[in-house]
Amino acid sequence: MKIGVLSYNYPHRKTQDILCRLKLEGIDDVTLFLFPWIERTLYKPLYIHRPTDVIYRSQPSTMVKNLGYGVKHLVDYSANLDCNILLIGGAGILPQDFVQMQTVVNSHPGYLPNVRGLDAVKWAIYENQPIGASCYICGPEPDTGLLIERQNIELISTDTLHSVFQKVYELEIKLLIRVARGFSGPNKYTEKLGTTYNDGCEIPCPSPVHQRMPHACEILLSERLKNRIILG
Repeated sequence: MKIGVLSYNYPHRKTQDILCRLKLEGIDDVTLFLFPWIERTLYKPLYIHRPTDVIYRSQPSTMVKNLGYGVKHLVDYSANLDCNILLIGGAGILPQDFVQMQTVVNSHPGYLPNVRGLDAVKWAIYENQPIGASCYICGPEPDTGLLIERQNIELISTDTLHSVFQKVYELEIKLLIRVARGFSGPNKYTEKLGTTYNDGCEIPCPSPVHQRMPHACEILLSERLKNRIILG
């Protein structure tokens, strides 16, 4: 099975973790597809929910060659990448035409469809939603498509925000690697994300697409998590 990994032409921690785990699993037919890195306005959260320190600071193409994988530099999303599945290491919102051309699999730091969009793990804590991660075949809108797998994490008495964030991140990677090891084609998955069903009729999913959490909400997260752990 041909596996592609989509990322930026810039050292990126999640992409590095995915590639290293694929190699450790003995998965060799992998190509990294690199798009130009675009500088964005830097938002400074109070809490960073994913690790950002890279494990290899050279250009991604050098790391990939050291792993024995292929690498291709792309300038836009018009190409059909000729992969059985394309795992997202790093990417913004993908164009609908691109998603329709390939089987694109993403991991999301939220229990779909309950928590969609940005800062999902933070909103799950803030809104008392299930805390976990999901893996899905991307649809035309953010965090919609066909659900592959989702799991909750277990909260324990010693958990902090940072330990919860780390658990969710590790679960994201785990779910992506499980897909890479045992993917059996998109036709297997029938549960649609972004929609609910009522007497056979498809209606819009009520869960909103969250934006970045404002600092006024972030500052309450530790207390809300602590209360949740105490109350069970």
